[in-house]
Amino acid sequence: MKLSSETLLHSLTRRDVPLLGGESAVFSNARSVARDSLGRFAKETNLRESYRYFSPYANRWMDMDWHSPIGRELRDADYRCGCGHDFPDLEVHKIYVHNGCCSVGEGNFLSVHPSGLIYGSFAEASKRYPRIVEQWYSRQTIGAEDDFVRRNTLLAEDGVFVYIPRGVRVEHPFQIILTLDACEAQYLELRNLFVVEEQGEASVVFCDRTQSPVAYFTQQVSECFLGAEAGLNFVLLQNQHDEALQMHHVYAEQRESSRFVSNAFTVRGGAVRNNIYVTLQGQNARTTCNGLALVDAGQYVDMHTNVRHAVERCESNQLYKTVVDGGGESNFYGVIDVQRGAQKTEAYQRNANLLVSPGAKVHTKPQLIIHADDVKCSHGARVGQFDEDSRFYMMQRGLDPEAVNHLLMQGFVEDVIGMLPVAPLQTLVREVVGERLRGKVSSC
Repeated sequence: MKLSSETLLHSLTRRDVPLLGGESAVFSNARSVARDSLGRFAKETNLRESYRYFSPYANRWMDMDWHSPIGRELRDADYRCGCGHDFPDLEVHKIYVHNGCCSVGEGNFLSVHPSGLIYGSFAEASKRYPRIVEQWYSRQTIGAEDDFVRRNTLLAEDGVFVYIPRGVRVEHPFQIILTLDACEAQYLELRNLFVVEEQGEASVVFCDRTQSPVAYFTQQVSECFLGAEAGLNFVLLQNQHDEALQMHHVYAEQRESSRFVSNAFTVRGGAVRNNIYVTLQGQNARTTCNGLALVDAGQYVDMHTNVRHAVERCESNQLYKTVVDGGGESNFYGVIDVQRGAQKTEAYQRNANLLVSPGAKVHTKPQLIIHADDVKCSHGARVGQFDEDSRFYMMQRGLDPEAVNHLLMQGFVEDVIGMLPVAPLQTLVREVVGERLRGKVSSC
């Protein structure tokens, strides 16, 4: 009998928790809190509106015989897949995550620089730098009313850790190469922590890719903290096969005059859910959240945002687009929450969706929750098909219908790609997206 998603998670928790051991005190303490509160919000989480469309697709993965790397000895994750994951004309700091094990290459789990910069394995950092980790770890998620996040706290053994000390501006992006390569269905939990202290600056780029055709259920939780006048660019490039179920929960907390920019590109995947929760806690903080999803037959992408303006004089902008073809389905659920006293807020949200074929399906629910009276806020959603006047115009000039459709799709997604902060990243994403829109599968 097919299991529900909630039943599966309970089953995996009962099976895997006894295998945990050898972790740092920081991880152990967080696990205890998560274990005590697990299930408290299970009913609400399973039934609430935000999971309404995700659950039927997720249930496709629920009756598989899942295996996980929990309890296995961590090894060097310096693993390079065939595509190389290279950015043209861009130097990066590479962090490898292979089947849940994180390293920085050459047998090292952590890289420590004279400036105080630390990056690499979260598990290793929690043992060597517990005071830094315990100050930030699980601070944003401890009250999360989502059992998926609580189970991540309970089960995750490793992930990515990046610590940027005060005043340190890292010129080159951190490229996080997540590869999955197994012979049997694999369930994986990863926990990531990014701390950028006052006047620090960094960019992180996730490249998620599957190497073998077996089923995967991968869940990540990323906590981001930005001090005053700090900046963080956060990029997701998701390119997994149709047997992959992915969930990524991103939490960001911002202090005064900080800048957080998130760009999520879902190129391929069986079922994908990206949640982003941003809290602007210091005046003049700015947030930008963008997303693009390409969805084809049998695929599903869920994009959820919650931007909370907790203080006055902050600004947020959201732009999310999907291209849905061949019976695929997408959902956008976006919230702008302007709290009492958050005057002079400027918050804008747009969602646009292109239906390429009659079987495509889109759900969209942009929302404003405003408890202040001196604000500038707007939100909107649009669902449509190809503009027939534009198609006719181009075909009259000798272009065949397939080429016309591709040009229109490329034009539709270009403004999202153009918002990437690094030009070589724009080039890479533009190429990968272009190939996908032509119906081809390419590497990130």
